[in-house]
Amino acid sequence: PQTANLSLNNRGLKPILSLIEYLTHLEALNASNLGLTDELLAQMAPTLKHHPRLSYLDLSYNPLTDASEGVLINCVNLSRNLHEVNLMHTLLSARSQAAVQFAANPKG
Repeated sequence: PQTANLSLNNRGLKPILSLIEYLTHLEALNASNLGLTDELLAQMAPTLKHHPRLSYLDLSYNPLTDASEGVLINCVNLSRNLHEVNLMHTLLSARSQAAVQFAANPKG
């Protein structure tokens, strides 16, 4: 089976949010620079943490704050494959980013 990567523009995320769970070969999701908020990330979380193959999530250049730390940690803890989350140029503090990265890859 082929694997898939998905990159979205600033209008594309919300309409396909419910479809991501059916994209079973999706391994990477680029949701960078979409104006993604803590609230929308919380809506995405149930899909992300139970996705069967998603291993890379790019959330860079979004105005996510430390309020998303718990949501992100929960996602990576419950996901079988999500081991890399790009949080560069978000509003998450260095401590929150480090906590998420440790949860995603505790041995790395």
